[in-house]
Amino acid sequence: MKLFATFVVLFFMFFHSDKAFSVTLDEVISDALKNSPSIKEQAYRKDAQYLRFKSASDSYYPSFDLSLNYNRYLQSEINPLQEDKGYYGFSLSLGYKLYDPKRASQKGSYNYLYLIEKQNLSLVEKEIIRQVKDLYYRIIAEKMILLSRNEAFKAAEKTFLLAQAKREVGIAKLSDVYQAKVRMETARLDIVTSKNNLTKLIYELSSLCGRAFSENDFEDRLSNFALPLKEEELFNLALENRDELKREKLIEKKLDEDKNTTKADFFPQATASLSYNRYDKSFFPSPDETRLGVSLSWNLFSGFGKYYRHDASERDIMSQKQRTEETKRTILLDVKKSIEDFNSITERVKVAEEILKSAQETYQQSYEEYRVGKGDILTLLQAEINLSSAREGKISALLLLHQSKTALERAVGIMGFGE
Repeated sequence: MKLFATFVVLFFMFFHSDKAFSVTLDEVISDALKNSPSIKEQAYRKDAQYLRFKSASDSYYPSFDLSLNYNRYLQSEINPLQEDKGYYGFSLSLGYKLYDPKRASQKGSYNYLYLIEKQNLSLVEKEIIRQVKDLYYRIIAEKMILLSRNEAFKAAEKTFLLAQAKREVGIAKLSDVYQAKVRMETARLDIVTSKNNLTKLIYELSSLCGRAFSENDFEDRLSNFALPLKEEELFNLALENRDELKREKLIEKKLDEDKNTTKADFFPQATASLSYNRYDKSFFPSPDETRLGVSLSWNLFSGFGKYYRHDASERDIMSQKQRTEETKRTILLDVKKSIEDFNSITERVKVAEEILKSAQETYQQSYEEYRVGKGDILTLLQAEINLSSAREGKISALLLLHQSKTALERAVGIMGFGE
């Protein structure tokens, strides 16, 4: 009984090992997002900007300063009889800005810089996802092409053996055998080329994800599908999700804060301070002193620079608004073109399926005609080539369909239509 159970387990592991250990697209994307140096670089940039934003809160806190000093009289060097050689000073001061018109806008500016870096991180992540999807789909397509070429090789070998058998009984020419052999060896060469392409694609994906993959890790298949959303819904989704547009809007808000900072030059600043000072061995009337003060500073005139800076900040905002509008235009155009590409490739897949169906029927007919002696070898070989080309044509069309879907997802600004 134990022997039978062991056999069942080994049987299951042998026949289902590829499926059990194959990776999914989501797993590959997760590895890439976790290991990508580009994402880590941008994440550090975002964190650094966040710390700068936090540091901008210092202007809302009081300042506390300690000062120690020693001063020596020059007269003591000239007159050695002088008793007072110098004095020591000690002071503590506590200050707080009661009113500073710049600090709110400066902190807001740092906040928007942080949010801009956050959007940049999202852009980098989506670009990595696009690259991973492209490589993943190309690997799946190349595996399907490899299987197709193996089938083409078997068909060519079958034709070669048939031509050889007919030659042995004297009902086929020697040239038929040679032509069938050339076709068979060409099919073999196509397999070698496909294996080489597949290996290089797997190397690329492994490098991008920071994880070693093998051919057996990929058991997925490319299939046909349709868009789940209407054109108007895609336009609205793009305007809501595109990180480029979000970034431009954040830059516009950051420029608003910069404008408020330049506007603050026209207002006064108020500061309160409390200080304690002590001097030992001095000519001052009191050895210690405590002061409480409130100061108001207001720059009434120092040239026309602050007026020009304020006007320049308004021009910057106007310029950024036009840049935002241009970004909207390019995004909507990008979505429209991506939709058109997807629809065009969808029709191409349908045509490729019809071509494949006709090629299969033609090959079956040509093979039977040659087998019974009613057809010639050239017609059969051409039918084989056409069938192989039709198979790869359908796979290429499906690959283009998935790539166009990825391009549309990027144009809309989402990770995938399933999210």
